[in-house]
Amino acid sequence: MTYGAAEGAKLTFHVGKAAPNGTGMEHAFDIARKEDGGLRITNIKIPMTDAERTHLYAHFGRSIEGRTGGTKGKISYEDFETYEPGTAEHFLEAVHQLPDPFWLMAESAT
Repeated sequence: MTYGAAEGAKLTFHVGKAAPNGTGMEHAFDIARKEDGGLRITNIKIPMTDAERTHLYAHFGRSIEGRTGGTKGKISYEDFETYEPGTAEHFLEAVHQLPDPFWLMAESAT
């Protein structure tokens, strides 16, 4: 699905991490961006440790560099842009660059 930052930041994303029993990756929780730019973590299936929670919030609280690009006439280009915490663009980039041990599993259907 293709969407802009404003629309994408309104979505809820399924986040996975290694299952406690070592059987692979499982759905851990859902993450969404609040209207004020904060995070909403819901539907927790595998609780985070204090260290994981701190690591995740630190990830969303720092500037993130992401790839951008497009076309100008017949020329395609690729560039990088720095996104600041709290913006819709930052949230989407941070979700797509989740730190270990987390993985983006899917965009929620709701």
